[in-house]
Amino acid sequence: MKPSYRHALIVLVIIGLWVGSRYLWPGAEKADTGNRPAVEKNERKLFRVRVRTLEARPFVQHIIIRARTEPLRRVAVKAQVEGMIERVAAEKGSKVAAGDLLCLLEKNERRALLEEARALAAQRKLEYDAARKLARQGHRSEIQVAAARAQYEAALARVKQMEVALAHTEIRAPFAGLVVDRPVETGDYLMKGGICAEVMQLDPFLAVGEVPETEVERLTVGAPAEVRLANGRTIKGTIRFVAATANETTRTFRVEVEISDPLGEIREGLSARVRVPVHEVMAHRVPASIFVLASDGRLGLRSVDDSGHVRFHAVRMLEDTEGAVWVAGLPERVRIITVGQDFVQEGEEVDPVEEDAGSDASPIAGTIVPEARGKVRSIGTKERGNG
Repeated sequence: MKPSYRHALIVLVIIGLWVGSRYLWPGAEKADTGNRPAVEKNERKLFRVRVRTLEARPFVQHIIIRARTEPLRRVAVKAQVEGMIERVAAEKGSKVAAGDLLCLLEKNERRALLEEARALAAQRKLEYDAARKLARQGHRSEIQVAAARAQYEAALARVKQMEVALAHTEIRAPFAGLVVDRPVETGDYLMKGGICAEVMQLDPFLAVGEVPETEVERLTVGAPAEVRLANGRTIKGTIRFVAATANETTRTFRVEVEISDPLGEIREGLSARVRVPVHEVMAHRVPASIFVLASDGRLGLRSVDDSGHVRFHAVRMLEDTEGAVWVAGLPERVRIITVGQDFVQEGEEVDPVEEDAGSDASPIAGTIVPEARGKVRSIGTKERGNG
């Protein structure tokens, strides 16, 4: 037999045996077919996400006001009489007590005028006394006595006027504070109404801000507040003023919070953040980096339910703190996805990996970090496909 015939015969025999095996062993193919889905199912791997179990906690909701510091009082101390400045007693930047001397005007002419007024008053008194004595003897009328009395009282008023003018040559601080400006020097001539110095009260101080019309009704005078300055210092205070009329340009209302500063360390114009408590709600504190947007634009978080499926929760942000956000709208107890939330969809089954509740949302050794949909990387382990 030729070799080509022999090869063809062998091929026909093999084909015949394969076809006949379907009838001789009919269960073999079924068994293989039945096991295939199970194998494929076992090979399919769920996308792994990291979750954190959170429980709702009481949270005091606050109104946050962006503010700046202002002194309670800042006064330009002005001269009430004119004159040459004989001495300046307070330097710019120095602290003064109430009644401390700021500027001293020359007194020479006013001393002389005071002595003249006193002498005239003494003379008018003698004339008045003589008029009364003569009136008792019948030598003076009541009108003459009244005229003498009027002249005497006018002389006394002149004395008082000269004493006040002399006292006004000493320009003193109206309250304790800081000299923030002193525009005059010794030898300057200060006119009436001219500024000797500007004094700013140091304690108490104010934190002043603006609130929108939607929140002003929640603020009341006397309510407690917490003021955090730009340097990190936190001071307790109280609301001393809430404006009754809005700013015509911004439609916001001025709010003043009074804070104590016995050491006089607060400066004018510092940025401040005022927190005013309004009411208590149940809320969750979550990392600021795990928020997602739903297809309709709602802000929220993704969680994993007890069956291992992803759920989306629309939330309302209550307050932004350092590294975390307080939110409302979550179930009382929830497993929030902290890593991988951007790679899953609502209703998808996932493989949740629990993390320590005290950790943040950043990757740590031995946790799952999603790099792309369909592939994950475990820090400290080999990279593997998602199956």
